[in-house]
Amino acid sequence: MSPQFYTRSQGPMASTSRRRCSPRWSLIATLLLAIRLALTWIPMQASADPTPSPIGTWLTAGGESQVKVEQCSVALCGRIVWLKNPLGADGKAAIDSENPDPRLRARPLMGLTILNGFAQSAGESNIWNGGTIYDPADGRTYSCKFTVIDADTLSVRGYVGFSLLGRTQTWTRVEGKQ
Repeated sequence: MSPQFYTRSQGPMASTSRRRCSPRWSLIATLLLAIRLALTWIPMQASADPTPSPIGTWLTAGGESQVKVEQCSVALCGRIVWLKNPLGADGKAAIDSENPDPRLRARPLMGLTILNGFAQSAGESNIWNGGTIYDPADGRTYSCKFTVIDADTLSVRGYVGFSLLGRTQTWTRVEGKQ
């Protein structure tokens, strides 16, 4: 059997019984298709996961403390709400003994605000920057930014000057975990 070749007028699509849709039916078919696409697209957009919020309680790297991040005025801040070792060497509540200001060295670490002034990045919704982090271990305050990696992971970067000169820690969310 030899292959068949079709000419344009004799091809398999050539038919004398071809029907043309009226302009009215074409318009209705187009509208129905647009409605179907819109109804398919809306649930897909509604189910898209927004960036998880950094607001909540986080276990710091090393598990030594927990920091509660919350809305403070127009920015986010964070304070220590739990310490693995809540007592100092003297058996009393741990205090901010390394603070460079002698007047602040007697304040307790529990409840101490260590994160201040964070605003959500305009370009990336999972990044919060423009803030500072206070490290009670050395009494220094660093520029800081944090990135929400997922609902349970926060990457916290403290730095001096610009972000390349710094250190990153991974904090994990403690709410709802046993």
